[in-house]
Amino acid sequence: MTLRPLFQQPQTRKNKKKEAGAHLSLNLKSAKRRARQNHSEQLHKAELLF
Repeated sequence: MTLRPLFQQPQTRKNKKKEAGAHLSLNLKSAKRRARQNHSEQLHKAELLF
């Protein structure tokens, strides 16, 4: 009885990792896009300041 949940846990963890990986890659893409936008905005602000 105690072995069964322990045996099933790794599979669900792997699935969660796969899902998390997919989410992470999507988040990374959007984060990179956001960072690029922020960077260009900061450059623009810096140009306005000088």
